[in-house]
Amino acid sequence: MDGDSTPPLESRRLRLRPWTTSPADLSRLADIYGRDEVTRWLGGPPTVSPAELVARWAAVRAADDRFGCWAIEPRDAADRPAGTILLKPLPSGCR
Repeated sequence: MDGDSTPPLESRRLRLRPWTTSPADLSRLADIYGRDEVTRWLGGPPTVSPAELVARWAAVRAADDRFGCWAIEPRDAADRPAGTILLKPLPSGCR
């Protein structure tokens, strides 16, 4: 089901975990990436399905564990991500 086996990172209030292909995660990703206030900062909406996004993020993480995309959720609302954290390499020449 999921390609990223990274264990969650938790603080007293938040949990950071890999996105999954669970129906709840896919629905939340569709909601987040369907919002103009999010996608305007990303250059537009994704051109692939939420499930494909999860697969691509897992592949990026597998290739270089410094990069990836994770769900961030309040610990008191587990399995209901509030947003996402994305770490990816910048194109050559960007600083």
